[in-house]
Amino acid sequence: ILIIIITPILLYLYIKSLKDIKLNYNNYYNLKIYIKDSVIKVTSYLDTGNKLESFGKPIILLNNKDPVFNKLNYTLIPYNTIKGTGFIKCYKPDKVYIDGVGYKYKVLIGIINNKINIDGVTSILNTKLLEGKWNY
Repeated sequence: ILIIIITPILLYLYIKSLKDIKLNYNNYYNLKIYIKDSVIKVTSYLDTGNKLESFGKPIILLNNKDPVFNKLNYTLIPYNTIKGTGFIKCYKPDKVYIDGVGYKYKVLIGIINNKINIDGVTSILNTKLLEGKWNY
């Protein structure tokens, strides 16, 4: 009798956790960042907390030390978080391709030094990039 009572509860909890995992993985996107003659391929996570913009351009946060960035001019953009304030180096790519979304041209890449603690992710997408108004 105890098994009959516990089994539906365990099954419910298992299905609920699978739905949560599926929703989490729906926020993963493959990106190709085109800069000069280089293409940087990364896995990105759509973070609803990333609202960084500069002059109307959304900022993708990237944990990457690719040497192509050493050859480019950058802009320092101020930011404010719970942990404090600072400046982030931002670069203008030629274009960014987001799988399932398309090409984006009016975007900046912000280089961060902190490791992103999400499995397999090296960049954080800005939610504005999926709203549709950034297609030009």
